Amino acid sequence: MFASLTAILGVPDRDIGSGIFIQVYDLSDGTKITVGTPDKKSVITVYHDNIPIYKKEAGQGADGNPRDAAQRPHELKKQLTADGL
Repeated sequence: MFASLTAILGVPDRDIGSGIFIQVYDLSDGTKITVGTPDKKSVITVYHDNIPIYKKEAGQGADGNPRDAAQRPHELKKQLTADGL
């Protein structure tokens, strides 16, 4: 998913993370997109000016195994596009 975001947003302006990567994108309107990733492959959070627009949530499926309840990359792209980013 991180690769999908990089394709949409480009190279981040800076990394402010400690323990995980927190990639910051400065937008032309003065706002920021902040992406939290533990490994530059998966994404755990995306914020637009401190407002969460994506947050990965772990849950359990009917079989008791963990399942990924996160939005899919195309849904995030749709949200970013709808916000004019």
